[in-house]
Amino acid sequence: MRVKGLALLLVLLLAACGGNPAAIRVWIDVPLNPTHLNEVQTVMIEGHAASPAGVAEVVVSVNGTVIATIDSPTLSGGLAAFQTSFTPTGPGEYTIQAIATGSNGEVSAPDYTMVVVGTKPDAIPVDPGEPTHTPVFTAMPTATLVPPPEAPTVNFWADPAAIEAGQCTTLYWETANVQRVEFGGSTQPLSGSYYDCMCSAQTYPLTVTYNDGSQETFRVTVEVSGVCATPTAPPDTTAPAPPTLLKPINGSNLACTADVILRWEATTDASGISQYRVQVERHTGDNNWNAVPGSVFTVSGETNLTLAVECGFSYRFRVRAVDGAGNQGGWSDWFTFVITLG
Repeated sequence: MRVKGLALLLVLLLAACGGNPAAIRVWIDVPLNPTHLNEVQTVMIEGHAASPAGVAEVVVSVNGTVIATIDSPTLSGGLAAFQTSFTPTGPGEYTIQAIATGSNGEVSAPDYTMVVVGTKPDAIPVDPGEPTHTPVFTAMPTATLVPPPEAPTVNFWADPAAIEAGQCTTLYWETANVQRVEFGGSTQPLSGSYYDCMCSAQTYPLTVTYNDGSQETFRVTVEVSGVCATPTAPPDTTAPAPPTLLKPINGSNLACTADVILRWEATTDASGISQYRVQVERHTGDNNWNAVPGSVFTVSGETNLTLAVECGFSYRFRVRAVDGAGNQGGWSDWFTFVITLG
């Protein structure tokens, strides 16, 4: 019979009938304290928790190591029930601890029970007049005091603790008998490391949650001397792509006019575009192309060129880009157009 659990339930019922609201409590029903096992086997752990504000979670640990965190444990008869299990690693003593946290953040006092594996109670003496028999060992509650859990330990350091700018260090932490370790914004193993390189001094926090739910933050500062060299960007040796021509439309016939606007699309480059170069040629119908006066033209900051033309000539033009590093791109295709006589 789960005497401890029923007794606490009675206390809670009496408090609900007119006393002050009970603080958050947690108790382990199974296994009894202490329980003796002849050999290693899986141990079921069951218990309850109660709080006027509701129970948010129950954390169960064995010998200081968390084995289960039960979030929002199931309600049964107004109590929050929890259940888990563990398998001892070999003969010895195993202290099971449970701590409950209420929905209002209140943390209970821990409850303990002990499981002893491989240690048997003294055999019951046999009356010489009675038939000889093999005694049967069963788990019996005793008045043995349960020793308190071991004190938590936390070690947090950097090696090396001082470096030159641009060099690296390793942060180490070693903990025992704690519930949780957080580093870099996430939960980490109870013992671990972190490698980092830096150009200026850095302070690293390590937050430890103890088995009673309290927290403490430890900090390590790595000192850095000197400054990191500014990396030099490699020179730009990539030429820009040829521009795409727009107007006059390739192969078009234009009415007699004094000038025509040549247009093309802007091209891009990592070093920017410093200028465009426009080559223009013409002929009078004999397909003997000759450069117009002033060709090749240079255009900066624009993607168009106003060209003086004469009626009765066939014209063609093409464009290339030059980037800010002086790389000259390839020519575009030719666009041709005709300025008619009338």
